[in-house]
Amino acid sequence: MIKLNGEQGFTLIELMIVIAIIGILAAVAIPQLTGVRGKANVSAVQSEFKSIQTSMEMYYIDNGSYATDLADLASGDYASTEQIQDMNGTEYDDATGASLTATTGGGYELKYPVPNTSTTVTLNADNGVTVTN
Repeated sequence: MIKLNGEQGFTLIELMIVIAIIGILAAVAIPQLTGVRGKANVSAVQSEFKSIQTSMEMYYIDNGSYATDLADLASGDYASTEQIQDMNGTEYDDATGASLTATTGGGYELKYPVPNTSTTVTLNADNGVTVTN
């Protein structure tokens, strides 16, 4: 590298190499961060569903059947409004992709496809909280 008149600095090639290295590192790091966020969302839904499970069991003890709508839990003081909402503050219902259905034998099943993932979290009276990809 020839320096003219005592000028200092980086050559164009050196700058291009540094930019290429930064691009490669970003290409590797960004998908990893996305995966971590998805796992955190799944964990949050699992935690919320465990709380809903407790509320459903309390509702069952008092009423002899499980709630057919999550709003019944909040209106009956079995759960707070926040407990029956997803991470965006929207109630788990058809609009969020969640579905609460009665099952044979008087049970229930609550399914929720976690946004930005290929994961579905399921809560039912028999198996508790399960996660499927």
